[in-house]
Amino acid sequence: MSAESETREARLVQKRQLQIVIALSAGILLLEVAGGLLSGSLALLSDAGHVLTNVLALVLSLMAVRFSSLPATPAKTYGYHRIEILTALVNGALRLVREAVDVLLEATPADIDLDDVSRAIATVPGVVEVHDLHVWSITTGLAALSGHVRLDGMGRDTSDEMLNRIKQTVRDRFGIVHTTIQIESLGYNELGDVH
Repeated sequence: MSAESETREARLVQKRQLQIVIALSAGILLLEVAGGLLSGSLALLSDAGHVLTNVLALVLSLMAVRFSSLPATPAKTYGYHRIEILTALVNGALRLVREAVDVLLEATPADIDLDDVSRAIATVPGVVEVHDLHVWSITTGLAALSGHVRLDGMGRDTSDEMLNRIKQTVRDRFGIVHTTIQIESLGYNELGDVH
């Protein structure tokens, strides 16, 4: 088998694989949009936006595979093989746009699980409850945190010590150094919604 026919065969395999992944991703996208709209979940709708950018990147890749398979012409004597490089550039720009949108929408960074952060704070002795917890990116790689923490005992020294323990836990476990934590007593009654 010649190198050209091997390349052609590899392109066919890539094309089939991309079509399958696009179909699966589009199905997930539709489910997340429907679930987000029916449940009112912004988290699902936000993730659907991520999946949409992935689907667009996959479609661009599929188009690149198809175009790069076109034969050479008198004007394009080497054919369209370099279209894959252009597609990689566009896909990188899409990823950059997605990251910028996440920063602007104050989305929880992809590498941080908000439930894990809440559980970690709850392991600090004296913490009774964690609520209204938010983690977002100030810029790529620099996360911030705000939240409310209810303590079982409230002396001035105790609350200051607890605040430092909580901040140290968040810093050590998740690398989050910019934190704003509201300390509350057991008897504190929240005005408004708690989430």
